[in-house]
Amino acid sequence: MLIAIKHHAKLKNLEDLEACAVYEQWFKEKVDSTFNTLCTFQKYASTLARLEPGLLNIVWMDSTNYKTMRFQGHTVEFDKLTTLFSNVESHAVALWEEQVLMNLSIHVEYGQITDDLTNSEVGYSLFSDKRNKCFLD
Repeated sequence: MLIAIKHHAKLKNLEDLEACAVYEQWFKEKVDSTFNTLCTFQKYASTLARLEPGLLNIVWMDSTNYKTMRFQGHTVEFDKLTTLFSNVESHAVALWEEQVLMNLSIHVEYGQITDDLTNSEVGYSLFSDKRNKCFLD
């Protein structure tokens, strides 16, 4: 189509936009043309495709013991999850001590910290949560 527009512009000594207007009815939606029909069918097909159920997000690789699965294309082994959580905690502690506390030896005694992750109140944090007595002044 672009070649036809350029050719028409050259033959008639027109600007590209003027030449484009001549052919516009053949590639513009909402105008009775083959292009419009194809666009309509494409949108209809896309809608149908989105309504179809997709593949499962979880596929069990080990259907006897259920210790290994594929989740969104990634292999997850439950035996390794405890190692993962331990490593995440170690990394979080190191970041807290080195980046937040700047290697100061500040220690707070606590039994169990409570944090309400659903609380969206302005100013809420685990440090202001009344259930965490260790952080109260």
